[in-house]
Order: sequence, then structure tokens, then C-alpha cells
Amino acid sequence: MAKIIHQIKKCTGCGVCASVCPIFFEMDYKNNLARLKNSKKTKDYFELTVENPGCAKEAMSMCPIKIIKIKI
Repeated sequence: MAKIIHQIKKCTGCGVCASVCPIFFEMDYKNNLARLKNSKKTKDYFELTVENPGCAKEAMSMCPIKIIKIKI
């Protein structure tokens, strides 16, 4: 199992993660931020445990401010 970690407080709302990985990320246009779908808030970030992080790896590498992490 892997954990996808998204530091939403630092998000600029560029939308790269949501466009390359819509399985796990979506845009919250009310707040103009990206959101990790079905995640749980833990401290200052959101996390989601998944079997296969798949496209989240691409989202992590393409995020311009590097606020997406994957822990295996």
C-alpha cells in the first residue's frame, strides 16, 4: 500500500495534478485549489492510502511547487 500526501495549504491551484491524474485529484473551483479525492485530513495535509498510486507519481513530478508526496 502507498500513501498519497497533498499539502493543500501550499497549493496554488495551477491544476496540473488534476489534469494528469483525474483519478485522484480534482479542482475545487470554489476555493481555486486542487483536492485529493476521498482523502482524510491529517495535521496540515491530506492523505489517501491506495494500492497503486499510478498517475499520482506523474502528478507529483509535475507539481511546480512539489506539494505532492508518495510514501510506500
